[in-house]
Amino acid sequence: MAKTEFMAATDAIWMHMEHPTNLMYSAGILLFDTPLSRQLVVKLVTARLLRFDRFQQRVVRSRLSPSGFQWETDPHFDINAHVHRFALPQPGDQTVLQEMLGDILSTPLDPMKPLWHIQLLDGYEGGTGVLVRIHHCIADGIALIYLMLSLLDKTPGMPDLTPYSAPQRDDPGLFGRISSPANRFVRQARHITAQSANALTDADKMTQLAQLGAKSVVTIGRMLTKGADSTTFLKGDLGVVKHLAWSEPLPLATVKAIGKAHGATINDVLLTMFTGSLRDYLISRGEPVAELTIRVVVPVALRPLDEATQLGNKFATVTLELPIAEADPWEQLRLLKQRMDYLKQSPEALITFTASSVVGMTPSRIASRTIEWFQTNASMIVTNVPGPREQLYCLGRPVRGIMAWGPMGGRMGAGVTIVSYNGGVNLGVFADAAIIPDPEQLLEGFERQFNAMRTILD
Repeated sequence: MAKTEFMAATDAIWMHMEHPTNLMYSAGILLFDTPLSRQLVVKLVTARLLRFDRFQQRVVRSRLSPSGFQWETDPHFDINAHVHRFALPQPGDQTVLQEMLGDILSTPLDPMKPLWHIQLLDGYEGGTGVLVRIHHCIADGIALIYLMLSLLDKTPGMPDLTPYSAPQRDDPGLFGRISSPANRFVRQARHITAQSANALTDADKMTQLAQLGAKSVVTIGRMLTKGADSTTFLKGDLGVVKHLAWSEPLPLATVKAIGKAHGATINDVLLTMFTGSLRDYLISRGEPVAELTIRVVVPVALRPLDEATQLGNKFATVTLELPIAEADPWEQLRLLKQRMDYLKQSPEALITFTASSVVGMTPSRIASRTIEWFQTNASMIVTNVPGPREQLYCLGRPVRGIMAWGPMGGRMGAGVTIVSYNGGVNLGVFADAAIIPDPEQLLEGFERQFNAMRTILD
């Protein structure tokens, strides 16, 4: 008999959000200059991913589960159904690869099997691209990065293909600074509520609880009264076809130097570069920007790095207003730093995490409507995939580049991902073809903003 377990509410919410026009899985690609052996990749995946039960479990609906879903061991599991190889059409350049990925990422995973898949895309500039797709109900961004890194090594020799624990990162990533205060609120809330029996007779504990509650009430009020985001083409109807593109890596050290010169973080600078790029793109599409702000959803990691091996979803979101109306990049940087500093001290992440837990246990129809209501407040998702700082290898081959994308969520039509790896940082755009048919324009604007801002270092 197949082993079953209930799905957590924070994981089930991604099943509620699944829609043909917006598939709820994360994807990452590893780029290599030389071909890889499928046989060796299968052995590597068997050794390092199948040690997690989730990779041999499928998702089934359950009336008994509070979330409406449960995990069930697939009695017919076959790893060969999850690792495939394809040859890219000629000339096999980045344009061809991006078009192929757009098609693949528009295709659902097989719901009758465990919700993950790996594809070797041969012929990419003489090498291979390894695409990993994992449904978000299995893992959030931090856990996904752990899974991808578990396939890689720090040395170029052929690895011993036996199960092992990948080294843990000591860097929370470009958005890491916002996660620390969020974790502080989580720890504070857990600490107080865990002692709630004594809190009623302890004046200090009652005061702490009241302070946390008061700040949360104010934040909830602000969240509920913001109203819908500005109406632009970014809020248009979605189709099935998706487009994606990513930039050439920019030097992370230069981005850091720009931020240091203005007392800002790497994250503040990257958000400024994207804001300027989006502003230019909106203007090119005929949108008036004189009084425009665009809200974006920013995921916040609530998972301690020493728990990265635990799958599931332990993250929340905050909403950030991009100062699109402002043309001066330095004023954009000042405003974004101010807004990010505020969010770092806000309990908004804790509130959205708690809300997602509740929504995940509601009937699908109610959950979907609630999710859509929340997400009318923003137009895009801007997320970070914290990559390793050093050169990594897979099966003895150097990894030339890493790119990743998360689901756009709800009925949003565009998502932006910032990925750092081996001293470089890339911007990736994943968008509905009807919303952003030419994502490369955003990438060109991102690089243009970088070149404009780096002049401060000359």
